[in-house]
Amino acid sequence: MEHYRIYFFRDETIQASHAFSAPDDTEALETAGLLYAACSDVVVACELWRGGKCVARVDAECGTPKTRTAEMVKLLDEMGEFRRIIIRDIVDDLQCSWSCIRSSRKLVEISTRLGW
Repeated sequence: MEHYRIYFFRDETIQASHAFSAPDDTEALETAGLLYAACSDVVVACELWRGGKCVARVDAECGTPKTRTAEMVKLLDEMGEFRRIIIRDIVDDLQCSWSCIRSSRKLVEISTRLGW
């Protein structure tokens, strides 16, 4: 497992961050993309870091579409249970730790629809 940190941006400043583990860059980037899409109503971008290396920046300008809530719920609902639990735990930690993430109506709606 590799260790990653995701940073969420608004107004070019870091608004929230979270450390998590993933087996590789591909899965970590998928997780970062899902988290960004889920709270894109309150943040404008996120960066995924592994150690001192920026793996990727995810934002609407780099072609990441703003995913609608129903599509997000479907994506998360179709995921394997283990991965869904990991994402749910990250979401819970972010909402408990960062007021800007907690204010995301989109994330609250997704969490409610999934019974989180």
